[in-house]
Amino acid sequence: MEILESLDKEQILEILSDSICHHCVARLHERILSPRKRDRYETSDAADDDNYYVSPRHTPYKSRNGKYYESPYTEDEDDYYVSSTDASYRFRNGKHYETSYADNDDYASAYSRDAYRQSRISNAQVFHTRRHREEEYTARQRRETPWLRKHNNRHAFDSTPKYLNRKRQSTAPPSDYDLLLSDGIGGVSLFECGLPEEQKEHIRCSLVSSKKDFEHIEKMDGRDINILQGLQLHHQVFNAEEQRNIVKYVYKLQERGQKGNFKRRTYSEPKKWMRGKGRVTIQFGCCYNYARDNHGNPPGILRDEEADPLPNLFKKMIKRLVRWHIIPATCIPNSCVVNIYEEGDCIPPHIDHHDFVRPFSTVSLLSECDILFGSNLKVVRPGEFEGPAFVTLPVGSVFIFNGNGADKAKHCIPSVRTKRISITFRRVDDSKLPFNFSPDPELEGIKPLSLSSPSKTEDECDNIENSENKKHKTNSV
Repeated sequence: MEILESLDKEQILEILSDSICHHCVARLHERILSPRKRDRYETSDAADDDNYYVSPRHTPYKSRNGKYYESPYTEDEDDYYVSSTDASYRFRNGKHYETSYADNDDYASAYSRDAYRQSRISNAQVFHTRRHREEEYTARQRRETPWLRKHNNRHAFDSTPKYLNRKRQSTAPPSDYDLLLSDGIGGVSLFECGLPEEQKEHIRCSLVSSKKDFEHIEKMDGRDINILQGLQLHHQVFNAEEQRNIVKYVYKLQERGQKGNFKRRTYSEPKKWMRGKGRVTIQFGCCYNYARDNHGNPPGILRDEEADPLPNLFKKMIKRLVRWHIIPATCIPNSCVVNIYEEGDCIPPHIDHHDFVRPFSTVSLLSECDILFGSNLKVVRPGEFEGPAFVTLPVGSVFIFNGNGADKAKHCIPSVRTKRISITFRRVDDSKLPFNFSPDPELEGIKPLSLSSPSKTEDECDNIENSENKKHKTNSV
């Protein structure tokens, strides 16, 4: 202290300002030359000081009228002040902003005090609003997450959409999409909730609803027959997120087909020469000839044609259908055909060729449509048909063809009103397999899920079912 007392203010400033920036020099200069002012500010509230204003933004100081003021902006070519006796404004990028500087010291001090108080009030309001929103979001997450109750309302995993999307991207193969059994259940994902894999699958399987009592009586061969016997409709086999992944994958397959990356008979995109004609088809596992071709081949499987194998995603779908008792383990599909409909496309009346074993299944995506059934379906005009019975195929549903509905009655799809995708899984009769066919080991020996469900509380089941039903109505692709 004796050394400091022997030095004057300029010498102290020179020593302290060695090797520091000019902004700090300005601050030191103000503190050394105005000790009384500094002491008063430190011992009183900043809002009561008439000559000192602290901006909430820490930016370089500017000198004006012999005093240093903190500036919220930097100087540039289009950044300058316009002062008047009534108010002071800053001109920046072609716009005027009110600032805390003025030529009149009384105005500057008054404005500084009011601006500081106003900033304190605004900051407090922003902080209160932000905190209220965070508390409300946390409370909502806890209400919508039944599994968090097991952990005393402590988050056992991150269930935010941003985290889940990042998790899916990090776990999905780079060239394929995965089916997440756990996605979209109970308002959160089971992907990270710690439940055993078997219990996750039982929960999802328990949410599937089915209709198997279709009936329409027609007289055939002198007898009354229910032509819809054997048909089944299953809902919620694939949730909204899984449907989106499947649709994206189908469009990727279409791009590959348009680039000629498949075998000759796999991809077909005929010209739309009339209404109802021209839907895109992609065949895997075998090549089916829909009509007699130029080489004289009749309708049926072309055994000497080589086909592309089933994609990985479709094999995952087949595994789920078998595991969840939607198709029997004795009839595991080994082929499929993808139909991509544009507006106006249709499928004319037909009965599927018996080269394919019954039952077979169709997954409907993008939009719902009606499928007509009857022993005699009438063609009204191109793309339009009439029949005595129909079934509406909802988005994401799985429709099973079997019994009279597959063998006695014809079926058709009238011209669709909007885009639609269907994926039909079928098993080829052993006697009709392509000559170069080799069984896929991933599809051999799939065992259905045990019907004895692992223990879970009734509250869990109710919460999961209600949430999944709500998502199915609002988030379907």
